[in-house]
Amino acid sequence: MALCDVSLCVSEGEFVAIVGPSGGGKSTLLSILGCLDTPDQGRYFVFDEEVNWKSSKQLSRLRGGVLATIFQGFELVPHWTVSENVELGLRMRSIPKRKRMEIVIAMLRKVGMLHNIHKYPNELSGGEQQRVAIARALCTAPKVLLADEPTGNLDPENAKEVLGIFRSLHEQGTTIVMVTHDMEIAGQAQRVLRIQGGRLDNSIVTGGSHDHA
Repeated sequence: MALCDVSLCVSEGEFVAIVGPSGGGKSTLLSILGCLDTPDQGRYFVFDEEVNWKSSKQLSRLRGGVLATIFQGFELVPHWTVSENVELGLRMRSIPKRKRMEIVIAMLRKVGMLHNIHKYPNELSGGEQQRVAIARALCTAPKVLLADEPTGNLDPENAKEVLGIFRSLHEQGTTIVMVTHDMEIAGQAQRVLRIQGGRLDNSIVTGGSHDHA
């Protein structure tokens, strides 16, 4: 879906939800924010640094450090254990194996999945797989967490647990931008925006008493 004249500013430490119908441009916008896609026009800044013209290697470093994306389909490697999946983002860095495992264990403990460290994705429920995906994203200590329908494949109880993790991360200072079609889920955010037909409506603001840019 093409985006039309989209202008969006997210403040550091903010929790923003973007809602809208299927095909409205939500995932396209999130892919651009996560540097997975490049816009044909316009400018995109991350912490005051323009990223439009960065090389593939520079964008990869940005995705592996400042930004992290969580996908609706979990995107776990089926023949890797939980530990190996979570470790993925750390393998591209010059981090000793022992240190990598310390980080993996800490992140799995953070999302309540340490007891499943040696299991494979097909041995986990949807909610457990999503928590593993969150742990993988957190391993690189991102400043901005992008989530594409993170509860879309989950039952209400697991969705509640995942949102609880998001709230905790937000309280710790992580900036979160979450795409969802569910207004009840979106209501957990400080600010809710609607995108439809590729156009973003910045006038929809809900929740919280925080100041927004």
